[in-house]
Amino acid sequence: MITCKASKEDLIDFVNNYILPLKKISYKLVSYGNYLRRELSGESIVSINDNLKKLVLGGINQSGVLQNSLSEFYKKYFGIGLTKNDINRYINSNGNFEIQKNIKISSDINGLDIDDPYKKYISMFYIIKNIDSDCNIIITKASSKGFNLNYMDENLNDNFYLGLVNNPNNVLALIKDFYNASLKILPTYNGYSMFLRSITNIPKDYAFEAYKGLKNNLNSLSGILDLEIKPIINLNIEYIEFIFTQKDGLSDNILKLIGDIFKLSNFMHENSGDLFEGIKSEFEIYLSNSYNSLNGIIDDNAKKVLKTSETRLNVDSNGFIDSYNLDFPNMHISEVLKSISPLAFSGCILIHKDYNSIHIRNNLYGVINL
Repeated sequence: MITCKASKEDLIDFVNNYILPLKKISYKLVSYGNYLRRELSGESIVSINDNLKKLVLGGINQSGVLQNSLSEFYKKYFGIGLTKNDINRYINSNGNFEIQKNIKISSDINGLDIDDPYKKYISMFYIIKNIDSDCNIIITKASSKGFNLNYMDENLNDNFYLGLVNNPNNVLALIKDFYNASLKILPTYNGYSMFLRSITNIPKDYAFEAYKGLKNNLNSLSGILDLEIKPIINLNIEYIEFIFTQKDGLSDNILKLIGDIFKLSNFMHENSGDLFEGIKSEFEIYLSNSYNSLNGIIDDNAKKVLKTSETRLNVDSNGFIDSYNLDFPNMHISEVLKSISPLAFSGCILIHKDYNSIHIRNNLYGVINL
């Protein structure tokens, strides 16, 4: 069993063993997506070579766009291809050169043909770029602190790009590798991510006090999920200070990366079809498994915060909740945080502090039946 202790050394191992492998693959996918935009964006469909042409026209016939065709794949996953209007123009052109030369290839990393203007993350490439950026920030920060990281961007040449253009299976394999490397960072699998997600969910002022009550139970809590890496955490105030300090801490960046990976998981779940069989929503699985495992041990105070989508607790200068709150009358905030720590530890709830108030958001609202 690989253990995860709360130390800077473990943070270095986490970056080396999980962030760097993910960055190596995300760099290839981002480079490939940028290559496609350089070669295709704004170009007429008659001016590009046949190898590239099949990426935007492959699978388009008189009846429309075939499912799982190349054109559908690149449009959905990389946000590049023909819009709905241009597809109709191409179909109706009947091979007329004068019409086709005015049909231009479009690209948008947010996705093409967005029916709902408020819907985001339509193309996978948008999420990949965010994950790549997250990794860059983490690597840069870690390197600036003197962490010994063995990473350098590969020098990708035209042979690499052409190998992907000419062989769709190579693209699918690269995406699968990227997705699998991403999953290894999620709290569902990784005890270190699970710890970071939980400890940063509790406001710094109360984090150590809240977790003292759980210190003896962390080994049992590590069995909440079937983690590949089990957390055995020696918690101390110095480490809490370390992960919360802007100068030293990387927790915010790692948590953003985890959030973007959950978005990737949801995208794959919703859009994979027959291309990637068996893809499930890791976020939904994670929350469901967490709650089901915790259901027997959470107390009445914890259940109170699960009854609504968000609970707000006003706290005075001495740390006591105001007397107007009927659910937690005259309780000290540290007692409430101890009660709900298992939920925060597993990510079922999110906690943040706003001036003299504690906000508790229920990630399971509408899913559980109390």
